[in-house]
Amino acid sequence: MPIKPPIYKLSCPLCGYSKLVEIKSDLLCSEDLQALSTTCPKCGETMQRVPLGLIEQLIIKLKP
Repeated sequence: MPIKPPIYKLSCPLCGYSKLVEIKSDLLCSEDLQALSTTCPKCGETMQRVPLGLIEQLIIKLKP
């Protein structure tokens, strides 16, 4: 039975770009590997894992 990993947020300390990373299962596909990339698409800096904000946590809980 697949185990869904928790959703987390990556944020770029240089330009402020951020994204939520949601992996659908413990079995990785090419889309999941692309989402795991920690390089910022805007400036090329390494993004850091940051805690989810209150609004992001609420959106995740309300998402079907």
